[in-house]
Formats: sequence, structure tokens, C-alpha cells
Amino acid sequence: MMRRLTIPVVLAPALFVGCAAHHKPTRGTLADLHNIRPDVQEVKVDQGLDQAMQSYRRFLEETPETAMTPEAMRRLADLQIEKQYGIHTGDVKPRQIPAPKAAQALAVTPAHPSDQAATVPGAGPRESDREFERRTTAASSILTSGDVDSSLTGVVGADAAPKGPTEAIAIYKRLLTEYPSYKNSDQVLYQMARAYDELGRTDEAMETMEQLIRANPHSEHYDEVQFRRGEYFFTRRKFRDAENAYSAIVNLGSKSSYHELALYTTNEAVDDIADVLRAYGYRKANLEGVSYGTRAAQVMARRDPACDQRQ
Repeated sequence: MMRRLTIPVVLAPALFVGCAAHHKPTRGTLADLHNIRPDVQEVKVDQGLDQAMQSYRRFLEETPETAMTPEAMRRLADLQIEKQYGIHTGDVKPRQIPAPKAAQALAVTPAHPSDQAATVPGAGPRESDREFERRTTAASSILTSGDVDSSLTGVVGADAAPKGPTEAIAIYKRLLTEYPSYKNSDQVLYQMARAYDELGRTDEAMETMEQLIRANPHSEHYDEVQFRRGEYFFTRRKFRDAENAYSAIVNLGSKSSYHELALYTTNEAVDDIADVLRAYGYRKANLEGVSYGTRAAQVMARRDPACDQRQ
């Protein structure tokens, strides 16, 4: 009787030991992820942009209007521009706006000795900045957007604008109209200006940029837009407007990636010339200007009557 009761007592500890010996963890912990290298290899998705655009279109067509509707509209338009022109980031250097055709050389009449008195302080009334700007640019033949359009007459495919960017512009306009308080309106205007620029509709791009800086003076695109405005005005010999745009960037300080580029203005160039003259001890100098140099020479003579300008 006693022998039969001792058998289960002996087998029970052996059973527990056997279960403990065969138990092994099958899962790792979060700490183990530190030892695993991430997979950062790029994977190409065929028709990825098209599929994404179809998804946004389906969302806009089938989903009732929500707070995500304007965001979906913007993203759809962005993808259309991305498909046509590629991804645009702020790290690349700005594409310069094409310069206009060279203006005809102006006929310059040699100054009469008696005319030199006009540059002497106190000899006569000082012209305003706007009068000076108008006088130095009015005689120039500047290529306008209308001239560009007419020059493309007869060119095969000149009127065939890409469908994607054109549709994107229409979506951006609709977004701004239906959602005037949209928080990312500066991004919408920036992308719309880019689409206009890529399509060669430069004047419309500039109008959109003007709208951006008026409505969003603290936008992350503010300095780039001001730089593009400066380039636009400069190529059209609207030098005062160009300097105002560059000065807006200079006022931002070195935090702007366009700061150094904006420092190369007419006033800065004239200051450099004045420093050179002072360094050599010259009290008078004759300046000869060609093309844009005529502008710099006129500004120099206006600021320092001791300089005689020759265009």
C-alpha cells in the first residue's frame, strides 16, 4: 500500500523539470532591434505616381467634403507637376529667368563742359529716385512676354502646353477660391508660380509670386521668391525694383541660403568701386560703362559727383 503512493510523488518533479528544460524563447525584444541594420534600398514602383493620382482623384470624387479635401487637392496638383518636371527641392540653385534680347546701343552725345555743372552739388535740383530710374531705362528696347509669344508663331508644338501642369494650375486656383483660409496657401502659390514658370508664362509666374509675398510674408519660400523677383526685374532693367527685392533677402541675414547671392547689387558694386578709389587716393575718376555697367556708372556719378561717366 505504501509502495503504490510513492510512485506519483517521484514522477511529478521529473515532469516539471522536463518541461522547464524544453522551454526556449521564440521572440526577441525591442532592444534586439538595435542589432538589426535597416533596409534603405530604394524600390522602384511602376506607375507609382499614376496610382497615387488616381487614388486622390477617387478620394475627391467619392468622399464627402472634409478637412482633408483641400490637402488632397493640393497633393494631386503637386503630383501632376512632379510627374512632368520631377521633384523640386529648395537645395538646388534657382533656374535663372532667361535674359531679354540685348537692347540697341544708345547714341550718346558728348557732354558739353557747361553741362558738367549739373553734377556739382548745389548747381540744380536733385532728381528723385523714380525720375532717375525712368530716365535710365526708358530708352531701352526690352523683350516682353508678348514679344516672346509672337516669336514662337509658326513653331510646331509651341501652343501645346503639357496637360498635367495646366490641370494643376486649375486645381490650385480652385483650392484658393474655395478655401481662402487654407493654411498652406503659400505652398499652393509657390507651386503654381513654378508651373507657370516651367510653361514659359513668366509674367503670370511673377504675378503669383507677388501674391505669395503679400499674403505670406513669413513663408519658407519668401527668400527664394524675392530672389526670383530680383532676377526678373534685373533682366528687364528695372534695377531699382531688383535692388528692393535683393534688399529684402539681405535683411533676413545669413540664415537665408540666398543671402550671399543677394549681396551682389548695384549699390554694393558702387561701394566697392568707391573703396578702390579711396584706397589709391584718387579724388576724381573717369568711368566707362558697357551694358549693365552704364547703370553702375550712372549710380556712381550720382552718388559721387567727382566721377565722370562715359557710356
